[in-house]
Amino acid sequence: MTTPDIAFAIGLPPEEAIRYFEGKGLVLTGDWRELWQE
Repeated sequence: MTTPDIAFAIGLPPEEAIRYFEGKGLVLTGDWRELWQE
């Protein structure tokens, strides 16, 4: 996994930011409880 560039992602529309982070291998969720034990 490559390190995401937060400064770059801040300027993206929400849908593109999600695709950007997922492309970097991050798992995104709307609820922290879904991932807290992983």
